[in-house]
Amino acid sequence: FRPHNVYGKDMGNEHVIPEFINQFKRLKGKNFSIQGSGFESRSFIYIDDFVNAFECIINKGKHLNIYNIGTSEKVTIKQLVGKLSKIFKKKIKIKKNSLTQGSTKKRLPNITKIKKLGFKQKIKLDQGLENLVHKFWIMQQDVYARHIENEKKHWWFSARREIVYSFLKKIKKKKNFTILDFGSGSGTNVEMLSSFGKVDLFEKNLKARLH
Repeated sequence: FRPHNVYGKDMGNEHVIPEFINQFKRLKGKNFSIQGSGFESRSFIYIDDFVNAFECIINKGKHLNIYNIGTSEKVTIKQLVGKLSKIFKKKIKIKKNSLTQGSTKKRLPNITKIKKLGFKQKIKLDQGLENLVHKFWIMQQDVYARHIENEKKHWWFSARREIVYSFLKKIKKKKNFTILDFGSGSGTNVEMLSSFGKVDLFEKNLKARLH
């Protein structure tokens, strides 16, 4: 099977949709950068639809046949930016740049074979983008904001982090040691711990204690 432009939660940042979302997150002015003229066309398939299409292939596909997994919902890059600008409620001015080497101007798969197996697109691009931005990105922002607010209310969150950080700096010179992080409730995080050594994650209910 050949997947074409699958998007959804936890996808890599190298793809065009998360790249645009991240650019909208950082955007302070109106200039929004894209590669190409903006009239390059693509079609995208939401992860839930991709899973349904994959199940069709597993259950009904013929051995050694090649199936394109995608949609016939054509959209230009300029239109994609416009859809996201409405979701983020930001007025922008598109700044065009040259295409990277090897980029194609059109990517629209022929999905006749997968449709014959019974596949139907259920989530249109507008709905998929809304899901991706509101349910996942904004939810993550809310969680982060609540975490910062807790740190302001409870000074000991930051104090405990500084104590742990100072302790780790002292033992950093030791060659053989493993840090055990027993969940986010410890007030530290994996990113900080991993900068000092190997990190092992155990059951979330356990609490880390330094004596």
